[in-house]
Amino acid sequence: MDDFRKITYGVIVGFVVMLVFWISFLTFTGCGSSLNCAGAAPTIERTSIPSLIPATLPPLNRALGPAQVAVASGPAQTQPAETVARPSNPGGPGPAVGLTGDVNAGKQVFVANCETCHGAQGVGGVPNPGSSDGTIPPLNPIDPTLQDPDRKTYATNVDLFIEHGSVPAGPNPTRSMLPWGDKGLLTGQQIADVIAYIISLNPVSASATAKPTTAATGAAGTQPAATPEIARPSNPGGPGPAVGLTGDVNAGKQVFAANCETCHGAQ
Repeated sequence: MDDFRKITYGVIVGFVVMLVFWISFLTFTGCGSSLNCAGAAPTIERTSIPSLIPATLPPLNRALGPAQVAVASGPAQTQPAETVARPSNPGGPGPAVGLTGDVNAGKQVFVANCETCHGAQGVGGVPNPGSSDGTIPPLNPIDPTLQDPDRKTYATNVDLFIEHGSVPAGPNPTRSMLPWGDKGLLTGQQIADVIAYIISLNPVSASATAKPTTAATGAAGTQPAATPEIARPSNPGGPGPAVGLTGDVNAGKQVFAANCETCHGAQ
């Protein structure tokens, strides 16, 4: 009986001794001989806290093919300012900007050189594998950032693409805009004619693109800027049945040529 008790007590004492030894070993490993166990605390990986204030963030750039649209940063939150599209190839305006183009002559040059890529009357839809858009950009309607109520500015925006060419955005575009002016493929007058034709497909008026005037401020507060009235015919009447029907472009072109072209001109 005494032997059994000795064995039991020996096992318990041995277990306690081993437990104390193990705890001491772990404590010494983590804390060393110091009574302050700061070394056992986990290492904290500190990173900077991102700002949520837009004014402190770097400017954001969004690619639109070769051109860029930038968001300006400032002391207050601002709306993104859209910039005019520019070709990927560098260069300034060519001589065509200072010439007077002829719409009819430009149409012939367009059909002979540009229609293959940009489609009849520049409506686009021609596939361009490997480009980001998948198709060649249309010229009718044209990129609205190229339009300007000032005729010379409008012509310059278009001329830069024709003069120097441009490579579309994308991993490997099949087709690119040729530098018609730089390579002498078109004369300055021919480019001026093409520009006149493209502008005729995308007419713009000063009233349509002018920026809204600043609201007038008075004693009663800020007054909203006046909105232009929609043009209406002098003869009275409401919409006809055509509003509820689906029109066909090709058939409409024939009707226009037979009835409207005499007064309104070609196209």
